[in-house]
Amino acid sequence: EFRRVLFRSIRMLMGDSGIIVPPQDPNKLAGGWQVLVDAGSAERKSRGETGRARVVAHYDLREVVKKYESLYEAMAMSGRADAPA
Repeated sequence: EFRRVLFRSIRMLMGDSGIIVPPQDPNKLAGGWQVLVDAGSAERKSRGETGRARVVAHYDLREVVKKYESLYEAMAMSGRADAPA
């Protein structure tokens, strides 16, 4: 169960900018590397730029702080400690 949740979380973080392979599977890892080699430098660069933009947009410290502030404000307004964002 944990591996499945972790795999989904990583997929969510990366979006379509990367290649995700299961842990401890050297054949899948080699296949992922081969996809990147075959894709060429322009595609690899594009994936890298897309991945970085995704991280900056969703996980930049300022953005994370804003999300927590919204969560805490919603909780304070509702008077509930378990209020969703």
